[in-house]
Amino acid sequence: MKLLPAILCSTLLLLTLLFGCATTPQSDIKAELGQEVSLKVGQSVLIEGINLHIEFTGVEEDSRCPHNVTCVWQGQATSSLMITESDGSVADLKLIEPGLQEGYSEMIYNNARMFFHLTPYPEAPEKITPDDYRLLLACYSLKTPVGTEPDVTGFITNVESISGKDIVGRISVESHAEKIVDKYVITIKRGTGIFLQQGETLQNVTFDYLENQQRINLWIDGPIMESFPMQATAGQIVITE
Repeated sequence: MKLLPAILCSTLLLLTLLFGCATTPQSDIKAELGQEVSLKVGQSVLIEGINLHIEFTGVEEDSRCPHNVTCVWQGQATSSLMITESDGSVADLKLIEPGLQEGYSEMIYNNARMFFHLTPYPEAPEKITPDDYRLLLACYSLKTPVGTEPDVTGFITNVESISGKDIVGRISVESHAEKIVDKYVITIKRGTGIFLQQGETLQNVTFDYLENQQRINLWIDGPIMESFPMQATAGQIVITE
């Protein structure tokens, strides 16, 4: 009978060690890479595949210009996140998006590409309470540069941002080779790898880095529609200058 207290204490100690050593806290939601979730303030999600725990802790600022008001500044919204990595390290992150847009904003955090949008959008004279806010969030893992030769080398002639859930935008590209000019309209999806070349280094960047007159190397994902201009989907883009 004297062994019972010792066994009980050992069991409690083992449970304490097991739960105390957990690398990430419990999550309200689990999501796969590329899956969009809607988070209330105080709610959290575990992004499987990169084992990233994200808690939506609040809205620090919402100065977005209401749709039915004329403003001298578009304003912005700042959402606060608490992120726990798989090794247990914790970081605070601010997601800032401009006003007067319904589309998603994008940022890169460590090994994740994040797309986010704070709802609802302000409408005067209504007031948004903390309980009303929802943060729409989708995470993708960063891409590794492709080692093959590009399908197209040229320069950008137009950049169009798109607020779709799967597509971030389109670019027009001209390619000059042997006195022949080929023109393309390239669709860019959320998972497309976009890189900035700096010497021998390729750095993951967001769609916002793309500008007119930039020279790029382009890898095509899937078939090319033989129209004029030709249409295709980007698998990877490298900004060379």
